[in-house]
Amino acid sequence: MENIKKWRWFRAGRMAQVKFENGEDIARLAELDRKHWLAISMPVEGVRFDRRMLELMDTDSDGRIRTPEVLAAIEFLKSRNVDFDSLFKPADEDAQALAKTVSQLADLSKAAPGEEDAKAMAAWEADGGRSEVKFLGEDTPAAEAALAAVEKDIDAFFTPPDDMPLVTEDPDKVLPLDLKRINPKCQDAMALFSELVVRKTVGEASSIDRMAWKKIKAAFAPYRAWIAAKPVMNAAAKAALEDEERVLRYKLHLLEFLENYVNMKRLYSADGCAVFQTGTLRIDAKEMNLCFHVASESAHSALAARSNCCILYLKLSRKSEGAERTVAAVVTAGAVAQLYPGRNGVFYDRDGKDWEAVVTKVVESQVSLVEAFWAPWRKLGEGISSAVKKFLGDRQTAAQSKVETGVKEGSSSGAAMASSVAAVGIGVGMMGAAFASVMAAVSGMTPWQIAASVVAVILAVSLPSAILTWFKLRRRDLGAVLNASGWAINRPMYFSMSRARAFTKCARSAWAKCFLFVLVALAALGLGVAAAALTCGTCCAADAQNDEAARPKREWRGISGATYIGGRKVSPGYLRGKIVLLDCRDYGSEAEVEKIKSLQSVWATYKSKPFVLLGSHRGKAGDEAVKEVLKKAGVTYPVYRGAGITTGESEGRDSFIYVVENAGMRLAYRGQDEHKAQGVISGLIVADAVPPGPRMFKHFLHYELEFLPGKAYLRLKDFRERFPGEAAAYADEWAKLSSDEDLLELAKLVNLARLVKDRDRSTKASARVTPEIIDEAVARYSRLKDNPNPAFVQEAKNSLADLKWAAAALKKK
Repeated sequence: MENIKKWRWFRAGRMAQVKFENGEDIARLAELDRKHWLAISMPVEGVRFDRRMLELMDTDSDGRIRTPEVLAAIEFLKSRNVDFDSLFKPADEDAQALAKTVSQLADLSKAAPGEEDAKAMAAWEADGGRSEVKFLGEDTPAAEAALAAVEKDIDAFFTPPDDMPLVTEDPDKVLPLDLKRINPKCQDAMALFSELVVRKTVGEASSIDRMAWKKIKAAFAPYRAWIAAKPVMNAAAKAALEDEERVLRYKLHLLEFLENYVNMKRLYSADGCAVFQTGTLRIDAKEMNLCFHVASESAHSALAARSNCCILYLKLSRKSEGAERTVAAVVTAGAVAQLYPGRNGVFYDRDGKDWEAVVTKVVESQVSLVEAFWAPWRKLGEGISSAVKKFLGDRQTAAQSKVETGVKEGSSSGAAMASSVAAVGIGVGMMGAAFASVMAAVSGMTPWQIAASVVAVILAVSLPSAILTWFKLRRRDLGAVLNASGWAINRPMYFSMSRARAFTKCARSAWAKCFLFVLVALAALGLGVAAAALTCGTCCAADAQNDEAARPKREWRGISGATYIGGRKVSPGYLRGKIVLLDCRDYGSEAEVEKIKSLQSVWATYKSKPFVLLGSHRGKAGDEAVKEVLKKAGVTYPVYRGAGITTGESEGRDSFIYVVENAGMRLAYRGQDEHKAQGVISGLIVADAVPPGPRMFKHFLHYELEFLPGKAYLRLKDFRERFPGEAAAYADEWAKLSSDEDLLELAKLVNLARLVKDRDRSTKASARVTPEIIDEAVARYSRLKDNPNPAFVQEAKNSLADLKWAAAALKKK
C-alpha cells in the first residue's frame, strides 16, 4: 500500500496552512498539493533574506524563485544525504563552517592559477586580440558598458506592442538622441552611449532607427561572446567549495524560507517577521511594521487598491549616504484622517538605520470600527460647514455687488436694503429651520425620552456604517499588496482584528478602550427603547388622547369686522390647519414701514403654502393712519387691531408662530428675531409638505377626519397609491369617504384651491387658471356650505375664500 503523507495544519489569516514540524515534512514537500502553497513565485529583489542563498536557488538567474526551484533545493539536500531534522536546529558549527567556506572562496579567487588554467587564460586573451572582438580597440570595454547601461530601455522602446498587426501604415519608431527630448533620469547614460557607441559605430547621427540599433548590438556580439567564454580559474576547487556553501546555506535558512513561501508562519506569528517586511514606519502616533518594497509607485498602487487596505506610499531618503527608495506601508488600525500626502515621518529599516519619510500618496480605506462609527458624523459636519461657507460667501458677494451698484448710481434706498436683508434672512432662516423643528419636537418630551431619542439617532446613523465597515475589514487581503510587489500569491491573505493591531500599533487612548463597551451599551439601550415602544404602543396612544383632551382650549380674539384694518380678510376658522405668524407692532408708525415691507416679502414667499401672516396693530394710531402705512408698504396680508389668543400669551409686541390644531394652538416660536422666525416657518412648512409614512399616517388621518375631511380624503388617496399593503388597514375609512358624494366634491374644491394658490409657482396652473374659471368654481361649490357637519362647512368656506381672493388678485392684474 502506498505511504500517503498526512499533513498537519494551523489556522492563520482565516485559512488552513501546512505545518513544518519535522524533517519528513520538508523532505516530502513535493507531495503537498500546490493549491495549498501560499506563494508560487517570488522576486529576489525587495526582500530581507540571505541574498546569496536566493541567488543559489534562482538556478535560471531570472530574478525570480518559483516552485520547481524550491523543490530542486530540497532534492539537492537529499542528494547530499542531509538529515532534514537538522534544519529545525541549525548548529553553530554550520554557521562557522559557512564562514570558513566563504573565506576559502575569497582566497581561491586570489590564488595563482595552475598550469592548465594559465594556458587556457593565455589562449583566451590571445583570442581577444581579434579585430572583430575589440573592434574599437581599447575603447571597446567602455563602449560596451555604455551600451549595457541603456540597452534594456532602448530594447523596450523598439519592442512592438503585442496587438500590432502584421501590416501597418504607421512609420517605424525613431529614437532621437537630442538630450532635450530624453527623460532626465536617462540623460547622462544616453549622452555616454551617443558619444562612445553611436558615433563610433554608426557615425554622426541625431537619431537611430530599428535597423541601426540591431547593427550596434551585432557589432558588440563577438566581444560579449568572448567575455562570456572567459575560463574559470581553479574550477574544480571552486565548484567543490560552492557545493559546500550551498549545503550549508540551505541547512541554515531553508526552513525560514519555506515559512515565508509555502506558508506565512513568520508573518502571522506574534514575534515573527516576514521576508517582505522591510522595516518600521513611525508617523501620526502610530508604529507600522507592515511595510513593503516598491519599485514603481503608480504600478503598485493600481494593483494594491484591490486589497481593501489603507496604504501609504512614502519616499525615503538618507542624505548621509545619498540614498533614496520607495516603500508602501499598510495602515491596519487607528484612524487615517491625519495621514495625507506631504506628511513627514521616520522609517527604520531592519538594519536599524533611520530614513526621512515623506508621504507621497494615500490609497484610502477605513481601518477601524471606531473610525467607521464616527465617519457619518464627520462627513455630516464637513457637509454642513461647506454648505454654510458657500451660502454665506454667495450672499456676501451678492450684498457687496448691490451696495457697490447703489453707491455708483446713488440709489441705495432703504427699501432695496430691506429687500436684501429679507432675502438673506430667508436663507439664514432656512439653516435654522432644522434646529427649530427639533426643539419644537422635543419640547414635550421627558429627559429620559430625549436621551433615548439621541441614542436611537446615533445608532441609526452610525451602526450601519460600523456594520458595513466590519465586513470590509474582514475582506482586507495582503495577498493583493504582495502581488503588486511582484509575488505570485496563491491564496487570499486575510488578517484578524487582533493581528491588525499588531501590524499597526497606536498610542494608547483611554476612550478608545471603552469604545466597544459603549457601542454594546448603546445597542442594548436602543433595543430596550424599541422593545418599550412596541409594548407600550397602546398606552402611548391612550396617553396622547388624554393629553389632547387635557390641553387648554385657546381661541383667537380680535379677528372680526370691527377690528379689521387692511389686507386680506380672514376668520378664526380659516386659521385651522395653518401655520400662523402673528406679528405684533405699531402699524401706524412711519418708522416701521421698512420692517413691514420685509414682512410683506415673507408673505409673498409663503402665501401659497398653508401659512398665514397675521398683523396685530398694538399702537395708539387710528385706523386711517394705519391704512396709510399699509398702503406705503404695499401690504396684502391681513391686519387687525389687537389680534391674539384668549390666554393672553400673545400680549406685547413680539412675533409669535402658532401651529393651529384641533384643540387649540401650539406655540412654535416667540421673539423678535425675524430671520429665526422665517427659519421656523420654512421648517414647519417643509414638514407639513412631506407625506407621512405608515407609522405617522394614523395620527394625521385621525385629526383630519375630524377637522379637515376634504384634506383627509386626498391624503388617504395618496397613501393608498404609495403604500397599497398598509392601506388595507384603512379600508373602512376609505369606503366611507369615497361613498360620500358631497365629500368628493369638497376634495375637488380643496385641491382646486391649493392649485390656485400655487399658480405663481406652477406654469401649468397659471396657463389654465382664469378669473372666469374661479368664479364658475365658486358658484358650483357654494352649496357645500349647507352641509350639517361644521368641520365640513368650515373647510369649504376656507377653500372658497382662497378662490375668491385669488380671483380678485387676477382681476387686478
